[in-house]
Amino acid sequence: ETRNWYANLLVFSTPPEEEKEREEEEEEHLFSSDYEKLGHDPHVYETSCLAYKGMWQDGQHQTILVTGESGAGKTETVKIVMTHLATIQQQQQQPDTTETETTIPDNDIMKRVLQSNPILEAFGNAQTLRNDNSSRFGKLTELQFDWSPSSSQRSSISSPPPLAGSICTTYLLEKSRVVGQSKGERNYHVFYQLVSCDNRELKEWVWKELIQEDVSFACLNYTSNNKEEFAQEWTQTLEALEVFGFTGESLRTLLRALCCVLQLSNIQFDEEALPDNPELEGPTVITSRDELNKLEDILGIDPLFLQEAMTKRNMKVGMDV
Repeated sequence: ETRNWYANLLVFSTPPEEEKEREEEEEEHLFSSDYEKLGHDPHVYETSCLAYKGMWQDGQHQTILVTGESGAGKTETVKIVMTHLATIQQQQQQPDTTETETTIPDNDIMKRVLQSNPILEAFGNAQTLRNDNSSRFGKLTELQFDWSPSSSQRSSISSPPPLAGSICTTYLLEKSRVVGQSKGERNYHVFYQLVSCDNRELKEWVWKELIQEDVSFACLNYTSNNKEEFAQEWTQTLEALEVFGFTGESLRTLLRALCCVLQLSNIQFDEEALPDNPELEGPTVITSRDELNKLEDILGIDPLFLQEAMTKRNMKVGMDV
């Protein structure tokens, strides 16, 4: 620093370089979080709190981006953030309730938001070489709160805006995983959960083939024998589906659709030889007739129509109708 005298006043001035560095440090400190000021790493609950605070008191839309490499904990982090944001008003009204005591509330909207995670994980997560619960899709979850200008007043701090709705958009589901998986990886969780379900009555209600001891499907790659874990997860999936209205016949239709996917993997194809010219490629035929009959049992469609649909294709040329 430099010192200069002006009318009996000692004035301290800082060189431009040092002044710029000091301003940058002050700006960084101003916009840094409390955890950073204390020398701690950022925390997921702090992130959700700051987002809720920005929405509540500032009236601004908030965005939380969760990204990272496989196995970094993105799925669990999203569940923590969603649970915290969905129940933060309830926690404000019950300040004595600890995090471990927080349960799924009676509010239908909160139930659906919180119970959406087991469904998304069952139908969109699978085991990979690096992660036992890897999300094989991207998603954008939009939480909507009943915010109004009056609730954003700092004087109205006792009435946090409640959760009013949610929209979830999914992207880029790895469809090829349904057909086959690499060594050491598995198909989507929901298929293993359904096959490992220990509720015999439910299985027979959905499809009688599921109760067979030797039931197997070509699209399921088993990496370990954790049937009990699958059965426990299946209970959670069923409870979540019930929250979204999948009960009775609608549930049976959904589960039979899963069985169709499983049974389709057992269908085997081969090329039929042409007696006149064996060198030419012949038409494709289905060789596993028993498996085709089982598929007919699920769909209720004549096997001949199924075979024609899977082995022949219609081509439209020009203006053909």
